[in-house]
Order: sequence, then structure tokens, then C-alpha cells
Amino acid sequence: MNQLQAQIAAQATFLTPERLLGMRCGIEKESLRTQPSGALALTPHPLALGSALTHPNITTDFSRFDFNARDELKQDPANTLRFQHLAELNRWRNIAAHQTVPILPPPALTLASIQAWQNSCAGLAVSLDQITYNQLRRKLKRRPW
Repeated sequence: MNQLQAQIAAQATFLTPERLLGMRCGIEKESLRTQPSGALALTPHPLALGSALTHPNITTDFSRFDFNARDELKQDPANTLRFQHLAELNRWRNIAAHQTVPILPPPALTLASIQAWQNSCAGLAVSLDQITYNQLRRKLKRRPW
């Protein structure tokens, strides 16, 4: 184990299920598409599943509902810091998931930073829930839930 791997392992002790419980962040499994035989799929990505990312944190899935969640999320000034926290969280996730050596060392991983990520993810989830609710209410002309 090299020095970076040792640092990541030591920092990762903070990422326990108890500390992550309640974070309202989605978990995405990164993988290649495969055929039933296990071989890599050679077909293009199905168009019905959406196109490539148009924002580093929010996919085009929301475009299916014919509204731009990204722009609406930007209207809340509190989301600026939340997106910064999400980028930090994603950077640590990529380091851990891909066992990569970053060009620049990431900020220290502390309980305070994990709590900030948790709060930011919860805040973004609340914002996105409200945006979704309002958009669906406009389209359905009634309360969606």
C-alpha cells in the first residue's frame, strides 16, 4: 500500500454507514453495459434512457419532464455552496472508487466536512423536491402529492 492509499484508508474510516445515514444523495453505480453473456455491449446507449450529462451533477433525466432543474436550482443562492460540497464529495468518491492518485491533494476528510456534505445533499434534495412539486403542479393543474 502506497502513502496515498494509506491516507485514503485512514480518512475513509470516517465514511461509516452511521455517518452517511440520512444523506439524501443518490447513489449511482458506474459500470459498462454488458450483454447477457457478460461481454461488453457494442450497441449505442438507448436513447430512451436519456442523453449524456449536461451538468456535472444533474443528468438530463429531468428533461423528460420538460423543465430545466439545473437553472431552477441555480436560482437559490444557498445551492452554490451545496454544489461545491457535492463536488468535494464526488472527488473523494472518485478517489476511493477508482483508486486514483489526484494531481492536487483533496482537502482533508474530516467529520465536519462529511456533515457539511450531508447537509448540502439534504438541502439540494429539498430544493429539487420543491422544484419537482411546483413543475408537476403546473403541468397537472393540481397537487401531485
